[in-house]
Amino acid sequence: MKNNLLYIFLFAGLLGSAQETLREQNLFLRLYSLENKKFTKGYLQSVTDGSLLLEVKDSLVKVPITGIGKIRTKRSLGGNVIIGAILGGSLGFGLFAGDSEISPSVYSGEERVVAVVGGLVLGGTVGAGTSVFKKSKVYPINGNGENWKKFIGTLK
Repeated sequence: MKNNLLYIFLFAGLLGSAQETLREQNLFLRLYSLENKKFTKGYLQSVTDGSLLLEVKDSLVKVPITGIGKIRTKRSLGGNVIIGAILGGSLGFGLFAGDSEISPSVYSGEERVVAVVGGLVLGGTVGAGTSVFKKSKVYPINGNGENWKKFIGTLK
């Protein structure tokens, strides 16, 4: 049963990665307003002298520079923590929960819960630890054309 569960998760992961579309630059951006509030996020498609075009949930959004306070690259820490926790919890469940019909006396209910919770915590911790390697960058724009040109220069 453990092997079957492992194969199911492996197959689901392969299906999920097969559904991704190819992007030329694949640069994920988070845009913040002049009041420092995140107002949109998505993949960069193109840039002009006065705006940028983002792919947000399979639609294109044009954002003028006058409303952009700052731009952050990459995803936030929360995404890594959530993905790590889900993978760790699944691994804890798959490896240690076992099949109660095959081996009913090997693991008690409390041990199974501890395995899942331990996997969630350990996976979340590993996910948080990976943020050290993300190298996310912040570009202050503040609706300023000069800052915008510097940002465009970093893309080339």
